Amino acid sequence: SEILFFSAGMAAGALAHANYHKLKEALGPLVAGAMNGAGGPLGDRCAEVVRAVAEKIEAVQDAMSEMSQVIRFALSRSRKR
Repeated sequence: SEILFFSAGMAAGALAHANYHKLKEALGPLVAGAMNGAGGPLGDRCAEVVRAVAEKIEAVQDAMSEMSQVIRFALSRSRKR
């Protein structure tokens, strides 16, 4: 399953690389328009979403760290017995 996704990504990347100049000409104005509008309300909303996701990731990392410390403590106590 993962090899299938990897292979599809490689094929898509090779296809995009082979047609880079055509894609650049076709998508250049679209990307430029999106970048000009990125400072507006859409950009602000995207920044809020990224900030919220980062906070959730940090919370999960903190929980994992605490769990790791509890496990280390429990293992050290069991080895002393």
